[in-house]
Amino acid sequence: MGDSTNREDHVAPTGNAERRSRADVLKLGAAGAAGAVGGVLAAPASAKADTTDARFVAINTGTAEINSAFVVTGGTIYDPSPGYTHGLVATVNGGHGVSAESTSGPDYPTVQALNNGDGMAVYGASQGGHGVHGAGAGGGAGVWGWSNGPGPGVLGQADVGAGVSGYAYDSFGSTADGVHGEAAVGNGVSGVGGSAGDGVHGSAPAGNGVSGTGTAAGVSGVYGEHTGAGFGIAGRCSDPGGVAVYADAGFSGNSAVIARAPNTVALDARGAIQSDRAGVATVKGSIASPKDSIKVTVLGRVLTGSSLVLATIQGNFAGVQVQGVKQDAAGATFTIFLNQAVTQKIKIGWFIVN
Repeated sequence: MGDSTNREDHVAPTGNAERRSRADVLKLGAAGAAGAVGGVLAAPASAKADTTDARFVAINTGTAEINSAFVVTGGTIYDPSPGYTHGLVATVNGGHGVSAESTSGPDYPTVQALNNGDGMAVYGASQGGHGVHGAGAGGGAGVWGWSNGPGPGVLGQADVGAGVSGYAYDSFGSTADGVHGEAAVGNGVSGVGGSAGDGVHGSAPAGNGVSGTGTAAGVSGVYGEHTGAGFGIAGRCSDPGGVAVYADAGFSGNSAVIARAPNTVALDARGAIQSDRAGVATVKGSIASPKDSIKVTVLGRVLTGSSLVLATIQGNFAGVQVQGVKQDAAGATFTIFLNQAVTQKIKIGWFIVN
């Protein structure tokens, strides 16, 4: 591993602390890093402790004979990236490799890692469990990431599973989000799909797979745009009796669906159209009792002063035609009149617009 007598420049004083000696700080001796295995390295007795003093400082410049400045182990050392220089390597069988506790405020982290290059300040790797695990209480985050540059605060990458996965427990009746995104200006959550995947995919056994809510005027709860020949928004239901796309205006005077196309087709229906504002009324005339009209009651009070009622006889009856329709919006009824009394049953189809 090499003699530590040539590594005095690797120990840096901090604050008002006295310069650590080779014997006090780098307990590596002739055996190098192995001298620290199974032991606890504490600060030298002569070290001063004030608000600017570090209890232990070890620096590795990446020499060939040793690749870690400080090694703590209670078992076999697992090096996740052999050949690279590490500031701290800790490995145990059953306990904590590194444990730190602090009662300081939010501006003072219990553990801080700084990388002044383009590498990682903290790297976690696990052969079976979590590479990095965080737990927060009292409103704090289990894991919090921050970036003051163009990069992400937290980045996840996976070769097989999910790059980032979130799960929220139903503790104490909580309805917390598995993954929550919030942005002051940009997108709260942004997803980019691969060659065949979805940019954002949602699935729920009981709730909505994807749900969106907008509060500002003129914006959308869910907005879709396609820059090619596909669909801005598409819906499909594979279960009998389901609905592919559902729209609800919510309040009187609102529009559930607005289709706008100034120079092309606004609405293209490739199938039957069904409406609760359409139906068939029958004038039940007979020889004993000829009839020339029929009153229709509309459910839901959909008639207004601007409603148009279209009526057409279903069949061919010589000389018989619809003479007119009289509406009673207050009573939610309208009456269809024929131009003459008939002595047979005549069906009239009707449809309400507006």
